[in-house]
Amino acid sequence: MGCGTWMLGEIASLAVGLDISKGAVSAAKRDFSKSNLEFIVGDANRLPFRSEYFDAIVLFETVEHVIDPVKVVEDCGRVMHERSVFICSTPNKSLSSPLTIDTPGNPSHLHEFCPREFEILMRHVCRKVILYGQPPLISEEHLRLEDFPPQER
Repeated sequence: MGCGTWMLGEIASLAVGLDISKGAVSAAKRDFSKSNLEFIVGDANRLPFRSEYFDAIVLFETVEHVIDPVKVVEDCGRVMHERSVFICSTPNKSLSSPLTIDTPGNPSHLHEFCPREFEILMRHVCRKVILYGQPPLISEEHLRLEDFPPQER
């Protein structure tokens, strides 16, 4: 939370980090103090901000950990205005735990989403949804320059 908020603060006039953990918020305040950063204790299910407060919301790796992801996404929608940007990430169940059906592969996740399920979740608050993905990580020992065409080097 602290590092991500600090990085956003490099381009934003104000970046607010929110975490339910008092310890995480204390560590962020200690390690990432800057005049345009705020770190507060709060619950993603009940965001402590007035409606239409943010120009952008960044919710990284959160919706898979909450009891009701729809409620969290809808409350994010409440604190955004019409032209806000909502950037939200979650692991792709199709890649991270494809063999599980109802039980998430990661024991700390309450939910896992395939791309279509995630798109449906985001459509609760966003008219336009664009999904991006990232390939699985490749260790350096398996990455050889000759495996890539010259235009990609």
